[in-house]
Amino acid sequence: MDVVADVCQIPVRLNRGDVSVWTLVDESGYRDSPTVLSVEAVSSYLAQHPALVEAWLGYSADKRVSSGWYIVEKSAGTFEVGSYPQGRPEYFTDRDRACAEFIIREVCSIR
Repeated sequence: MDVVADVCQIPVRLNRGDVSVWTLVDESGYRDSPTVLSVEAVSSYLAQHPALVEAWLGYSADKRVSSGWYIVEKSAGTFEVGSYPQGRPEYFTDRDRACAEFIIREVCSIR
């Protein structure tokens, strides 16, 4: 089982509509091995699978919650990662790193 790959694939599997994000986090193995999900490992995986960044941006935009983590492209090459409604957003120019930061925070909050 590859926890990093399974976690990075979550929005793609969610789009199939037959499973919840909670279930996908469970099935990824993250709960048993949270330390393998590092920013470096996730951003490296995303660099090899760039379509997943788009999938996570779509996942974030589609969330219908009153609070939680988000990622949004603010301008060409600048990404904002934050927690709504509290928290100060962080800005990144590295798309893969920004998405990795979001993924880890989101999955950790689901855990």
